[in-house]
Formats: sequence, C-alpha cells, structure tokens
Amino acid sequence: MEIYSGELQTPFGKFSFYCGDNFIIRLLFEDDNTAQAMERMKKQLGEFVLCGENAMTRRCACELAAYFSGSLRQFTLPCRLEGTEFEKKVWRALMKIPYGSTVSYAQLGMSAGVCGPRAVGNAVGKNPLPVVIPCHRVIHADGSLGGFSSGLHNKVMLLRLEGVPVKKLKIPADL
Repeated sequence: MEIYSGELQTPFGKFSFYCGDNFIIRLLFEDDNTAQAMERMKKQLGEFVLCGENAMTRRCACELAAYFSGSLRQFTLPCRLEGTEFEKKVWRALMKIPYGSTVSYAQLGMSAGVCGPRAVGNAVGKNPLPVVIPCHRVIHADGSLGGFSSGLHNKVMLLRLEGVPVKKLKIPADL
C-alpha cells in the first residue's frame, strides 16, 4: 500500500499528515511521537511505502490552513478510521460536536450510544486525526480539560481558536 505524506506549518507548529489516494489516515502535531504513530499505522494497515504528496495531502493542507485561519469550521476530508467498533462509534460522535462547542465525556458517550466516560476517554485518546476529528472539544463535566494526546497546551489553543469561552473552563495555571 502507498501512503502519502504532507506537512503544514501552522500557528501551533508543524503538522504532518498521512493519506491514501482518497482518504486521510493520520494527523500528527509537531511534538507527537512519529515513530510510535508509524508503528500503529503498520499494525492497522500492514506494510506500506511512504511516498511524497498527492492530491489528498494537498487537499488536507488546504483544509487545515483554512481551519487555522478561521475560515473553515467543518472538515470535509474523507477519513479512514482504523480501530475497534467502539472507538469508531466514539470518533463518529466526535465529528458531530459543533465548532466552538464542548461536551463532557459522559455526553459524548451518550451521543455515541455507549457508556462509561473512562472508556470513552480512552477511545478519544486514540483518535488518529486530532483537529479533523475534534477531540479537543471534549472536557470533564466539572469544566476541567481532561486529556489531549498532543498536550493540554494545544487543546487550550484549539479551543481558543474556535472561540470557546475558556475563562469558564478549569485550566491549569501553567497553560
């Protein structure tokens, strides 16, 4: 299988993304563990050859640039979701959270038709396409941030970018 890669410099640092011919597979923040992500992709997809850009990586770069400039609120990129059925249910529910909104882990579980905020949180943490599948919009019911696989500082910056009133959230002082 051929996997195409692209990069985009954003206000949040460099993003790397990996695509097939007609879908996006993986998105990484600059400080994410690329080697670990490649191993996970190999487990999910089997062996692949990493290639340069293609039409899908260029489309991905355009949509991400539009999102970070504030002119895109809903991604249209086709996603190839590799995970358990439970994870896929949670990821599909994540895609329904409106731009500039937040939901709790329990609310997300209810909208996905699954239960257990902790299990939902684990599935959210395995999201292969942060930003495109907006896991940064999920917080704890008490207003605290919860986690974010690419760092809480990035979660706060994404929420601010979307105009979420972060003053109402319980954000650690060092962020």
